[in-house]
Amino acid sequence: MYLGSFLIGLGIVVLFLKLWMVPVYLALFFVWYRPQIRKEQQKLVDKFGQQYIAYCKTTSCFFPRLRTLVSFQTQNYLPLKANWLKKEWKTILVWSLVIVLVEGYEDIVSYTFADFEKEFIFLLLIVFYFATFAVLFRQEEIN
Repeated sequence: MYLGSFLIGLGIVVLFLKLWMVPVYLALFFVWYRPQIRKEQQKLVDKFGQQYIAYCKTTSCFFPRLRTLVSFQTQNYLPLKANWLKKEWKTILVWSLVIVLVEGYEDIVSYTFADFEKEFIFLLLIVFYFATFAVLFRQEEIN
């Protein structure tokens, strides 16, 4: 959560302000969040005791450890089931079409048809990837 807040804030600073503001943002972020992090950690130690202390030895509170990211098993935390895809495919399709239409209209009005065409091809690649994943996932479930 802290890393996400940090990256969102950093993105806003880089997008709207000057690059020289990045060190100022970094200083202000850590001045603001450090006491909050300590307070929340103490609250968790009070509530969970040794169990939380042991957890902290394996889990960083700000930056994820590379070993954790490499060994992360998505299926353990986000178990997608083929029956979910069967139920939700119409909703996914409709929202995808709405996004294509709105984005396409904005691209054509603001820029050119070529910009819309590029974005549409990119979206088709994403849909192709999703469909391929769905088919492979279904084949895995059948086997």
